[in-house]
Amino acid sequence: MSPKILPATVSPPLSAPPPFLTPRNYIPPHVYKHPAAILLELCTSTKELHQFLPLVIKNGLYSEHLFQTKMVSLFCKFGSLNDALKVFESIESKTGPIYYTLLKGYAQQDTVNNAYKFFCRMKCDSVAPVVYNFTYLLKACADRYDAKMGDVFTEEQNELVESAAEMLYGLIHVRYILTSKGMAAMLEKYKNYDFGRCPRVYCCGQPCLPVGQSDIQHSSTVKIYCPKCEDIYYPRSKYQGNIDGAYFGTTFPHLFLMTYGHLKPQKPTQSYTQRVFGFKLHKP
Repeated sequence: MSPKILPATVSPPLSAPPPFLTPRNYIPPHVYKHPAAILLELCTSTKELHQFLPLVIKNGLYSEHLFQTKMVSLFCKFGSLNDALKVFESIESKTGPIYYTLLKGYAQQDTVNNAYKFFCRMKCDSVAPVVYNFTYLLKACADRYDAKMGDVFTEEQNELVESAAEMLYGLIHVRYILTSKGMAAMLEKYKNYDFGRCPRVYCCGQPCLPVGQSDIQHSSTVKIYCPKCEDIYYPRSKYQGNIDGAYFGTTFPHLFLMTYGHLKPQKPTQSYTQRVFGFKLHKP
């Protein structure tokens, strides 16, 4: 497929989407109801896809994210990664899903090294990975490398696999602790003071809960939240202090206390009073 037939794309202004959708993922009706969209769904080979492509361009649909992502997906599915990459590179305004689609193609159709390289490019382009990105990479590792056959990873590949496995576990963990089973498991840890106690004197050793200051990975480490004074602190354990806060998220402690409302303590009535030679300091 010649890159000359791929025009530079500038996303046209979209009509106002419903309030629960962003302009980036809103698909206008004239796009998904167009006959070209149906033809793409029925496409069964690279040859047919090349035949349909001029129709997509002729109707001015090539700049729509739906068609861009679908074409990348189909080229990957049919094993034509070079064509998928040409489509990808011709897009000026790239969205997250199109990165994820091409990464999946590399993981399923190409070498593990090339999949890793594209994953690194995603990170360089500030595209946040999602859970299934890591499942594709780890499955690619399992499919391509067999310890019984004597295949081994390089040191760089090992580091990337370990990092991907850790991130995948963390993303699964933050979802698990919001389920009923996860809440029950965290309740036992809370009762055993596994997350530490509040360092504030007037909270009288109130047990704390883990919390993240952001849901974005690598933004900050995990902190502990005190339900009594409703403030956050650094955990005393160095091990806990090195965990990514996104693996607990910003929601957990508050949803936990809503679920187990009887555990929410009353706010402390005492507060520290500043004194000099026994006299209270005047507050301006």
